[in-house]
Amino acid sequence: MEKIEKSLKQLSQIWQEFNIEWYLNIYETKSKEISFTPVWDEISVSQDTDVSLILNIIKNNKKLTIKQNSLSYEDLCDKIKDNLWLLEVGSADSDIYMFPTKNSLDVDEIKFDIDDISWDFLLSQRNKVKNYKFSPNISVEAFSYSLNSENRYFINSLGASKSHKSTQNSYFLWLYYDTLNFSDTEYEVFYSSNYENVTSDFIAKTEQKLLAKVNPQKSQLKSWFYNVTFKNNLAGDFLDILLSWCSGEKIRQWISFLKKWDIWKKIVTDKLNIKSIHNIDSSPFNRFFDSEWIDTKDLFIIKNWVLDEIFLDSKNAKKYSKDPNWNPTYANIALIWDKTKDFLKNTNFLFTNLMWLHTIDFSTGKFALEWEWFEVNNWKIWNFVKNVSISWSILDLFLSLDSIWDDIYEHSAIKTGSITFLNQNIII
Repeated sequence: MEKIEKSLKQLSQIWQEFNIEWYLNIYETKSKEISFTPVWDEISVSQDTDVSLILNIIKNNKKLTIKQNSLSYEDLCDKIKDNLWLLEVGSADSDIYMFPTKNSLDVDEIKFDIDDISWDFLLSQRNKVKNYKFSPNISVEAFSYSLNSENRYFINSLGASKSHKSTQNSYFLWLYYDTLNFSDTEYEVFYSSNYENVTSDFIAKTEQKLLAKVNPQKSQLKSWFYNVTFKNNLAGDFLDILLSWCSGEKIRQWISFLKKWDIWKKIVTDKLNIKSIHNIDSSPFNRFFDSEWIDTKDLFIIKNWVLDEIFLDSKNAKKYSKDPNWNPTYANIALIWDKTKDFLKNTNFLFTNLMWLHTIDFSTGKFALEWEWFEVNNWKIWNFVKNVSISWSILDLFLSLDSIWDDIYEHSAIKTGSITFLNQNIII
């Protein structure tokens, strides 16, 4: 870290050296991981440190990007000298300009030092899984436990400097169930900003999800319009898809289905709010500024009937004559709504896992999927069935939203409960 901070002071001389406008991103990442594959009785370990540097040069409404995997000031100067002429090639774009970020910010969210965590600790996490007494016919397909730290540094020719230091712990468990008549798999992932012990509750939860699939039967129902519920983890996947279309770049280029209609029209029920939150305590996905130095802020993307905000970097903000808010490469996304407790109320099908045929038309919002799903009868999971084909529209789907349940699930940067949609076309 001291080496990077020393290099930052030296790199700040680029402006005097070449009389150009620029902004510089530096990423230092460290990782340590252990993975376990019982079928081969194999343990693998890895440890790595990586530094990358990205320099963006702005001149006469043209931009040149230079990348290197070292902090060498001499190497960077040589690359600038060798490639600066490329700025004279091509046409200028008035939307390319140096965003005037002049403030400084330093955020330290480091919760652990990877070097202080021994391999014995990582091995003990593997042993918890290896020694767990699983139900008959269940075995471990794979397990991994990883630790990561990332230090992001940003400086520009206007004198701004920002840094964000953070840590992440994740572990992954993949289980396999096999008999002569039936086989299937299930997995679970855990994320934290601090390093955590693998718990027996985590292992048992994954096991119970798999056991719920045992003895599948053929559905007694026909293809028809039914009320369906997306389990909370799957609801997070769909919110992620929806929000990916809410960037100014995709809307501007007509590759978002939101552009086909007035983007400010209602696309969901009047009670639903989706909020992008830049800072949640202990979240490993916090981002306080983006790659252009633009400070992040909380945004209501969808608020009371309407698409209230879209993600705008500086280029697209200028086209819309709005202030940039930030580029949504990372975000904590949360559903804001009065949730209910009757988890399976008025639900015919509970969808749990996306399987395959994930085909999406980003211009229309149409998609065709195959799922794992459960039939529901009298508020209880009644029967597990695989391979149900579905053809839907994202827009129509959210217009039919009925309820969000209180079984909050946090995965990746998404925080959501299960979601029920009315009258969906199920193809059995």
